[in-house]
Amino acid sequence: MITVETNRRGMGLLDLDRRVFALGLAWMADAIGNSFPIVVLPLYIASGRIPIDALVGTRLAAFGIGVAIGPLASGYLERFGFAVPFLVAGALATLALVVVSTQVAETGDPDTAVGLPLASD
Repeated sequence: MITVETNRRGMGLLDLDRRVFALGLAWMADAIGNSFPIVVLPLYIASGRIPIDALVGTRLAAFGIGVAIGPLASGYLERFGFAVPFLVAGALATLALVVVSTQVAETGDPDTAVGLPLASD
């Protein structure tokens, strides 16, 4: 058995419930995954592999604002019920899907597009 020095409340560091520890690790992995695009996306854009338009900085700023406002809005919406933040997020995601699919033009030539390896021809 591993013994660890206890803190003031008499609970050691490794005396956590395994479920709490697993959720903490999952939360940390999620935070790392969410912060990854903030670092990598500007580097990818600066690499010259994709065409740069005038709105790239605005899009990155909008992403950062969304990351900052999301938890605040979620905390406010939680007052109306536990499921409300999830419902609002789902509605916003659906709205974004509809807007993108109806307003953004296709960028590739469909005749030369490479399909998925498992797609049937």
